[in-house]
Amino acid sequence: MKLWKLTGLAHELNRLLDAGEAVPFDNMSAQMEARTVRDFLVAQQFADLDLSGLDNDDWAELHAEWRSMDNAIDVPRKLGLAHNGLCLLLAFILEGIRNRWESHEA
Repeated sequence: MKLWKLTGLAHELNRLLDAGEAVPFDNMSAQMEARTVRDFLVAQQFADLDLSGLDNDDWAELHAEWRSMDNAIDVPRKLGLAHNGLCLLLAFILEGIRNRWESHEA
C-alpha cells in the first residue's frame, strides 16, 4: 500500500478530531475486531469525510492489520489511549506507516 493512502486517511481523521468528533473507544476496538471500520465510519456520517483514496483491497489490508494490532498491543499502556476511538484508529495508522517505513529501509 502506498504511504500517501495512509497519510490521507490520517489527515481525514485529524480533521475530524480537530472538529471535536469522537467515537467510543470500545466501539472502535469492536469494529477493528469485526473488520468493519470502513462501514462504521461511513455510518457515522461525519461531515465531508473522504475515504475515496482507499479501494477494497486497501481496506481488507488495513482491517487485517488493525485487528492484529488491536489484539497484540496493550493500547492504554503503550499508546496512552483509552477514550476516543478515532485517536485509536489514528494511532494504528501511524503505527502502520512506521512499520512500512522500517521494512522499506531494511
